[in-house]
Amino acid sequence: MTQYAFHSCYLQGIIPKEIILRGLALSSFFCDRTISATKSVDKQSTGATIKVTDHRNAGMLINRHKESHMMNMVKRTVCAFFLVLLVLSSTGAADETKTGIVLLHGKDGIPSLLSGLADALKKNGFIVTVPEMPYSRYRGFDKAYEDTVSEIDRAIAEIRSKGAKRIFIAGHSLGANVALYYGTKVQVDGIVAVAPGHAPEAKRYASSVGGSVETARKMVSEGNGDKIGIFDDYNQGKRETRKVTAKIYLSYTDPQGPAVMPTNAAALKPGTALLWVVGTQDPMYQSGPSYAFEKAPPNQNNKYVVVDSNHMNTPNVAAEEIVAWLKAFKGSTE
Repeated sequence: MTQYAFHSCYLQGIIPKEIILRGLALSSFFCDRTISATKSVDKQSTGATIKVTDHRNAGMLINRHKESHMMNMVKRTVCAFFLVLLVLSSTGAADETKTGIVLLHGKDGIPSLLSGLADALKKNGFIVTVPEMPYSRYRGFDKAYEDTVSEIDRAIAEIRSKGAKRIFIAGHSLGANVALYYGTKVQVDGIVAVAPGHAPEAKRYASSVGGSVETARKMVSEGNGDKIGIFDDYNQGKRETRKVTAKIYLSYTDPQGPAVMPTNAAALKPGTALLWVVGTQDPMYQSGPSYAFEKAPPNQNNKYVVVDSNHMNTPNVAAEEIVAWLKAFKGSTE
């Protein structure tokens, strides 16, 4: 009966597998000892009646044995019920294990750069995947900005296959930028923007890459968008060059294009929560919450967090804040 109770919870997704095993171990320890005392008493009361020949007394003893067996079954059921409650309350079987997070690295980054934050999330029971995005160090902008949506779709399918119900898209730097854009296209529970970066509409960005942007725009307008060129880029105060097609380059750098964070924050789908985390030593810190955060649709879970960190280390420094926000999240699972 105990095993049946836990098995039912597992099939319904109420308790994850590792919690089931712990519950069964507790069940074996407590329930069997509770019942052993009853069995001991039964043996003492029935052991001396083995030689009884009176059929009427024998019938009474059989009935007593059946009643004792039924009581044992009831006790096992009660034990199972309370053990389920105990396991749920002591571990938080938690909606956390039903929460999935797609974690996006930044420009020229790789998934392992977010291992600190990813590990912190996993240790707290969240389902996490960190895909390598088109703008990674090794892929080198092999797809347009808009194509990040299909890449995130695949990552979501992965965490859903592992039992995730609530879905959050989290990202660092350009990854935060991309996460915001995804939230304008697909309904998710929340966006976690960590040290958001890449602001093609900003004057400092335009002054660094403006010439390349216009060159790419002209190439696209003339039907040469698929031709490769060498274009300027700007990444956290450093000028770089990109060898990509004009169309792909423009998709990331157009000041009226899809990568403008204030526009995307304002266009988040209703019901999508936003956690915005920025470090005091990050250039984005100077822009404050009015830059994009305050443009997001109202949501009881929206939160603007400032930590003492630079741009690159914010995911590690803010890990506890991010975990706490996810645990305190108010909303319904699908």
